Amino acid sequence: MRLRLVATLLVALNLLAGCASIGPTGGIMQQPLIGPYPAFSGRLLVIEPARRWQVGIDWQAEAPEAGKLRLTHAASGMVVELTWDHGEMRIRDSQHPEFRPVALTELQQHGIVVAPWTLAAILLGDMPATFHPTRPGEWEGHQGGALIRIVWDAGQRRLTLTDITHGRRATLLIGT
Repeated sequence: MRLRLVATLLVALNLLAGCASIGPTGGIMQQPLIGPYPAFSGRLLVIEPARRWQVGIDWQAEAPEAGKLRLTHAASGMVVELTWDHGEMRIRDSQHPEFRPVALTELQQHGIVVAPWTLAAILLGDMPATFHPTRPGEWEGHQGGALIRIVWDAGQRRLTLTDITHGRRATLLIGT
């Protein structure tokens, strides 16, 4: 369950950043800016084909290369923490309090389609080149073999990530 929570979180957080591109009529299509969000607390709501759940999230990443996140699942009392530093990730949870190394491939087996350093870049305002704007506030791209749609609602500070390939949706509500 621990890795599934982390995996779904990271899938869900495959969020947006600001960018501008050439629209279908040749003009500049302005995209709403996302972030920068180097640190925040919020909620993550996840809808999968077989279940729905939510966790509290605390995020800290001043730069994409290093950061940490904490997920709290109130219903079960499970707490999961993930840290990364230049591609090296470590994970622990309330049942296994010692940090241990974890590989991205291990997390991807549980549904993660974006590395935490990629997500950090997005939250800091740098949308990966693999995502292209489809309309204002919406991007699509392939990550980890899945077609991902990202939708940003700046007024609600709500980022929705939909894994179209696997039928999963995660919504990040960014608080303070």
